Amino acid sequence: MRTLGSALRLVLGVTLLAACGDSTGSGGTGAGASSSNGGNGAGAGSEGGAGAGTNLGGGGSTSSTMTTGGGGSGGGTPGMCSVETTNITGPCDLYLQDCPSADDTCEVTDANLDTPEIEATTICITRNGLKDIGETCNTGDDCGKHLTCVGNKCTPFCCPDDPNGCAGGTCNVNVSMQNPDGSDSGFTFTGCAFSQACDLFTPSSCPPGENCYLGDPGMTACYSPTVPEGQEVGDGMPCDALNDCADSAICIQIGTDPFVCRFLCEINSSQPPGLGGCPGGQLCDTNSFDTGFAGVGLCHP
Repeated sequence: MRTLGSALRLVLGVTLLAACGDSTGSGGTGAGASSSNGGNGAGAGSEGGAGAGTNLGGGGSTSSTMTTGGGGSGGGTPGMCSVETTNITGPCDLYLQDCPSADDTCEVTDANLDTPEIEATTICITRNGLKDIGETCNTGDDCGKHLTCVGNKCTPFCCPDDPNGCAGGTCNVNVSMQNPDGSDSGFTFTGCAFSQACDLFTPSSCPPGENCYLGDPGMTACYSPTVPEGQEVGDGMPCDALNDCADSAICIQIGTDPFVCRFLCEINSSQPPGLGGCPGGQLCDTNSFDTGFAGVGLCHP
């Protein structure tokens, strides 16, 4: 049995607002995609493709894992979510957006900027940005109410239960906040991904710094790798996220073996790995794994 990873991971810069601050903003089974980027101002940012920064006031970072799923919470009044979308609690709820004033935004902040580890909590802020869900942003302040900036896109704190909340995107960005020293803080929240489709074996089909990945059968998308381009996890090596791997490769589990990166391939291709061919000593198997594309299979020994 072959299981394709469904999670996408991002690594993003973050600056956290102090909880006592003013209201000036905030910011195989397949595995995740990752992107890194700073950001200025206040706001949280991460997204499946070109990762953006989170600016929330004191220097941590975020990594995110994307899991395939449907929508997220957008406008309107969301209901309760059947899955945990965040473990960050405080005066307001990130998904429900239940600030006393309906015009305020519930955002992530750091309860104590004087400690070396993030103490994530929530805060109600006024957000008057002009960008709507799915539109390009640099910080959360660019976005309208009830939205934050995730991977250079304005997104709600979403729930996979809601098929329409991401307005054409996918509620599959699980953002893991890191401490300033790069360690995992343990705090997470979920946002939407808005990534363009791409052509496998065609590196130029994605923006610079992004790779083309197969998420579900017949569905491709551009995401930034979890490490600098050219330093992705090698063929046959263990992986955690889809975008740990190189362009046109996947993070896949075969049977009970660990998840590893394997290249996708075109049958009878003489091209190098990543351009349709397989590494030496491997075959292009189009029968035991459904890529959703005719003539496209999986390389393996």
